Amino acid sequence: MIGRACALLLLTALPAAAQAPAAPAAPLFAEDEPLVMRLVLDVDAISGDRSEDAPERPGLLFLEATGHTLPVDLRTRGNFRLRRSTCGFPPLRLDLPRSQLAGTVFEGQDKLKLVSFCRDENDSEQDVLEEYLAYRVHTLVSPWALRVRLVRMTYADLRGREDPVTRYGFLIEDEEAAAQRLGGTLQKTPLFDPTGYVPRAQVLTSLFQFMIGNTDWSIVEFHNAHLLHLADGSFVPLVYDFDFSGLVDAPYAVVNPTLGIESVRERAYRGFCVEGMDYLPVFAELLAREADVLALVDAVPGLSRRNQGRARDYLASFFEMLRSEGRRDRYIVRSCRSVN
Repeated sequence: MIGRACALLLLTALPAAAQAPAAPAAPLFAEDEPLVMRLVLDVDAISGDRSEDAPERPGLLFLEATGHTLPVDLRTRGNFRLRRSTCGFPPLRLDLPRSQLAGTVFEGQDKLKLVSFCRDENDSEQDVLEEYLAYRVHTLVSPWALRVRLVRMTYADLRGREDPVTRYGFLIEDEEAAAQRLGGTLQKTPLFDPTGYVPRAQVLTSLFQFMIGNTDWSIVEFHNAHLLHLADGSFVPLVYDFDFSGLVDAPYAVVNPTLGIESVRERAYRGFCVEGMDYLPVFAELLAREADVLALVDAVPGLSRRNQGRARDYLASFFEMLRSEGRRDRYIVRSCRSVN
């Protein structure tokens, strides 16, 4: 049914993309050291902006390492995390002054998503660090991934009515910039036939989501996913937002009742079946990255020893499954979703 519904949309999407050359890595994402910054903003106004058409608010961004001061426009963003009942402080989009970025770590940037602390609590900050870890794992195991940069941000109220708050957060590469870096463009379409993806890209994306225990995504209806049209005419998915994953285990995360799982920590493979697909090379590719993936856990600044252990054990259980022919066949190969 999915294949029939999406076939026409696949055909109409095919001729669109410009042939953009791959771009070099931007300085912002060339290093992993956390950026120490101070953001001055109207805390009350930003905290009250909870609609999709919220206005831009002015702010000032101070870069501690270089002493640069940049005017920025701020806008709240998101869906679930935009709700006041979920997050006391919403995620932000930063609109940077491109004419003033030369010589700064933001050179070449324009708009960036900032994943902030949600609530001024240690557990909330740990959730942010775990989602940052998920993005880092994605860039390690897949070439089709958004880059991130950890920040140590102090939020200061421009009216002086709130005490400054310093928390970890992270910046996410703009999707359009990522598409250009990968030599393609983003396509806008409401549905897409999953058989139209590069098989390895579809399977690798699905295995990554299975690894981190995330079921809150769709590469057919584009929920937490974009369609990337590469220069050679092929299509790959570009996924984001991993706060509902078992790796993060955010307190607000809930499971889809149709999946037959009782907790976000319980994995469910959501990849589509690929006729004639040999999974073994992809399994081997991921297993070869196991040590590097687990090393990332210890490399996340600020992640508590307890949460390091939980994250390491959770990721290690995925690799244990890959080493078991019976378990990977049961939970992955024979659990793929039929396209018809």
